[in-house]
Amino acid sequence: MFELSGSSTEFGRGRAVVVCVVLLVLGSPPVQKPVLDMQPSNGLLIRVQDVLSAPAWMLGAPAPVNARWAMAAMVAVLLAGVVLVLPRAGRRSRVTAVGAAVLIGALAGLADWIVMAKAGPSVFRPDSHQLLVYFIPDSATFGLVLGLLAGPFLAGSGAPGSGMLRAATRVTPWTGGWSSGMPGLADSSPSALGREPGDVTRYLCTAAYTVPGFARFVVEDVLADELGAIAPSPGVDLVPVAQHCLTARELRYHRDLRLSAVFAGMLLLAPAWLPVGCLLVSRLSSPPRPLWGSRGWATRRGPAAWPGLVTAVPMLAVLLALTVAGSLISLPGPVAWLLGTYLYGTPALLTLAVGLPVAHSIAAKAELDTAARLCQGLRRGRFAPDAAPGPMPSTPWVKERLRLLEEAQRGNVTVYSGWAPSVGFAATTASWQINIPLVPADARTAVTDFDAWEAIEHLRRHLQDLATHDGAEPPTPGEPSLADLQLEDRVFVHGATVAADERFMSGNRSTPSMRLDEEQVRHIAQHPRGTARHALGAHLPLWGGDVVASVFLQVAVTGQTLNLRCETHLLTPVRGGYHEIDVLPDRVTDVFRRAIRINALRRTGALLLTAPSTAWHHARFEARHAKRMRRELRAAEQDPAFDYGARTSVREFAFDPNYSNYFQAADGGRVTAALSRHSLAAIRRFLDAHGVDTSEFTQQQQTILNHGIIQQGGLSVVGNQAVGQGATAAQKNATQQSAA
Repeated sequence: MFELSGSSTEFGRGRAVVVCVVLLVLGSPPVQKPVLDMQPSNGLLIRVQDVLSAPAWMLGAPAPVNARWAMAAMVAVLLAGVVLVLPRAGRRSRVTAVGAAVLIGALAGLADWIVMAKAGPSVFRPDSHQLLVYFIPDSATFGLVLGLLAGPFLAGSGAPGSGMLRAATRVTPWTGGWSSGMPGLADSSPSALGREPGDVTRYLCTAAYTVPGFARFVVEDVLADELGAIAPSPGVDLVPVAQHCLTARELRYHRDLRLSAVFAGMLLLAPAWLPVGCLLVSRLSSPPRPLWGSRGWATRRGPAAWPGLVTAVPMLAVLLALTVAGSLISLPGPVAWLLGTYLYGTPALLTLAVGLPVAHSIAAKAELDTAARLCQGLRRGRFAPDAAPGPMPSTPWVKERLRLLEEAQRGNVTVYSGWAPSVGFAATTASWQINIPLVPADARTAVTDFDAWEAIEHLRRHLQDLATHDGAEPPTPGEPSLADLQLEDRVFVHGATVAADERFMSGNRSTPSMRLDEEQVRHIAQHPRGTARHALGAHLPLWGGDVVASVFLQVAVTGQTLNLRCETHLLTPVRGGYHEIDVLPDRVTDVFRRAIRINALRRTGALLLTAPSTAWHHARFEARHAKRMRRELRAAEQDPAFDYGARTSVREFAFDPNYSNYFQAADGGRVTAALSRHSLAAIRRFLDAHGVDTSEFTQQQQTILNHGIIQQGGLSVVGNQAVGQGATAAQKNATQQSAA
């Protein structure tokens, strides 16, 4: 979102000043005299001499007056470009810095040629039009050398840590996102935290408008993958998230269409002024430079556009002067069209005076509309998940995928792709496993027969009673409560194995079924064979769903052995920038509206330049989707191992690997630990009730409680220590013994 880059800007301009000083020294008469006195004999050396003399300047004789003015114009353009353009280009990448330097060199050569052309035949013995190709290549080559040498120096012009901030806030880079005109939230920001159920759904709906990369992922990688399964996640409603992503893309498409019309008009009138105008309008606004205190910061007073006027207005004056000068001389038709100098420079003036204000108006109107949508519909207390936003595409496949998305959320099947089955629930944070021989506790009585489903039902009742008891007591502020515990039977199956399985691909379905009936689930739990496995899931959304603690319990009774496996998962908070909705004002005030308009200046240039490509990309989306579906359907018909599994989930795509608050991690760990221990206690009571000897269970349970690890016949499940083949863990002192 909004990037605090005031310090990096000052740092980059300081380096640019150093480059300017070096250029002035290299172009000074004492340094240039040996270069100009050279008498090269071949064309290559002549070209090298011309390139090296590009930054030359002279204050007096022996150079003619016109030549001195031409040199001054060229050096002025070089210095202006180094100060105004190269620092920003260098912060993006070295390649961008080199390209910008070449453009600066070419513009400097053009300025040199325009001034010299005014001198007439006394200076130019041949036709001045032919000499245009003499000035531009040499100056552009000097710009290339300047970019190669100064690019690495300016590429590090960001302040320490600014690169990490940009990397941390990246989803698939969130370029072109809406900015609030006020300081945004970096990832792991503790200032806006979820606290009520449904908050994380609001945050993801907000990201649909503020992070184009997120909306693109939801639409193009999740919804448009018609043959792929959808991975739901606890604590988030994906249907409104997908609807807001569709709406946000439509709004951006309409904005980009209008900007593309402005782009086409400016390109037809004066192509060279299009990038120059975009650069100028972006210089009119800069990010607010914070006044840092020991515990916080405040923005500087005064309009944000004033600092940009200091650099943009002089640059505009110089360029307009060059345009007027070019209009007074006879230029070749293509060159005059390129520079907009025909008709006395009117096209160039129209580009600046009409095109740029219209582009800014379009960009600002779009951002104001986004701000109104966020403040009116996505603030806490105003968010209505069932209220579908608009506009949205009405194509049949979109409606069908939204229906399947809702079905997946109500379902009990996860069809996964790859290795780990827990897609949508985050990676496994801890696990343990115990194997208990079903021998009688008393030799005089036999073990009461039971199956895996009976043990699962006992675990379910115990955890449900635990949640009911926890909900009956008044909640303690700041304490995670089990009252909102969600229990479910979930079946995990690999997507490459469901094509021939009628339980998942019955009838004419093109995507796997996301729900099985109770008998099918029970059969899978009682017969743990093949690629479909059952687990009893317990989920507890915390911090408004920003943190979700999950425990999956797998029970198997084979022969005379009960196997219990427990895996814990923690969904971490969504990225800090997604929480920005909670720091926005309740309504779009005049101050907020003015801040958005000023902030839109900085983004107008980038939006204008990228509008045709982004609009074309959106316009071709249906064609790309149809082509993709033809290819996928052909593969599904011919490949018996076609993978229908979900590759990732919306919730995991948006999560931040770092917690926003220390106690979020503590609460998640506390809940998973409590559920694990209560599961052990429930199984212990279940075994006692069925007359099973639990002495070995007690020993293994104590090892898990002490160390979070148990070693079973070469299988290591690591908690806080590692155990090798043949190693054992003592019950009381928790020491390790290695087999000799």
